[in-house]
Amino acid sequence: MTQGKDDVVRLRAFLQQLSRDPIVLTIALSRAWTIKQLDVNNAFLHGDLAKDVYMKKPRGYDIGDGNLVCKLTKALYGLKQAPKAWHDSTTMVLVYVDDIIITGSSNKVIGEIIQQLNIKFALKDMVKFSAFRGSAFNNPKFYQCVMGSLQYFTVTKPELAYCVSKISQFMLQLLDEHWTHVKHILRYVCGTSTFGLLLQPTNITTMEAYSDSDWGGDPDDQKSTGSFCVFLGKNLVSWCSKKQGAVARSSTETEYQATADLVAKLIWIKNLMIELQTELPTPPSIYCDNLSAVLLAVNPIYHSKSKQFEIDIHFVCDFVTKRIIDVSHVLGTV
Repeated sequence: MTQGKDDVVRLRAFLQQLSRDPIVLTIALSRAWTIKQLDVNNAFLHGDLAKDVYMKKPRGYDIGDGNLVCKLTKALYGLKQAPKAWHDSTTMVLVYVDDIIITGSSNKVIGEIIQQLNIKFALKDMVKFSAFRGSAFNNPKFYQCVMGSLQYFTVTKPELAYCVSKISQFMLQLLDEHWTHVKHILRYVCGTSTFGLLLQPTNITTMEAYSDSDWGGDPDDQKSTGSFCVFLGKNLVSWCSKKQGAVARSSTETEYQATADLVAKLIWIKNLMIELQTELPTPPSIYCDNLSAVLLAVNPIYHSKSKQFEIDIHFVCDFVTKRIIDVSHVLGTV
């Protein structure tokens, strides 16, 4: 988390890519498809270059003239596109650097893909599918390194989303108390190393989502934290816990902002499933425990108390009116 802006953008792109994995895996499990995980033995997927490509010298490599550049003989990350499906079968390929997950309706096609890749690259079949994990190292920037690694654990441990998001807010104003909380998280991670997110065959024709927020939950600046979770059938496929950027003047405002964030996520998931040829027969359902926010989504009444989040109101109401999303009330207590 101490790198430049480009590194942060790449990290966010990677986490967004990982958010697709539970959706693809849920579809594969529900259709009883074979799932294969591969690892390329060399660190990068090298592709042949048709043109001369030059790059700046890596940081820390100071040999020779400082104005010299490096000429690439192989393309970094050359394998950019997933192979097309043969005949009438469906095949999905998830790629991140040298880790590959392949699933599809035909074991024969999966085998052909692996065979073709093995001709070009040295592959290692992981046999049993496993999740990506992070690691921490003790150094002068210990706190930042640990928090960067904990971000990866939230990919398969949704219960860590809130506490990791909360403790990450003190990266520039670190106190001993913050590090004590991080150690509590690390102890929990070590004690639950055998726990994981369960993905099972399920009915993928329904999608339900829940949103919530704590109004003025931060005692320092009175900002709220919004959160949501999305279920595809019985499988939890997406979740988020994020501090809102502005102070909400009412509980309705903070709940509605969380609902608007959830609507944006559901639209993204719905479009992704259309690309995967798995269109939902019914609109996704959102459940919120704030009755005023639900009533605004169904029948918007603009008045002085809703002017400050009027854009969110229009955004949600547009999808609700078109029956693309359903918003309903649910009790906040069991």
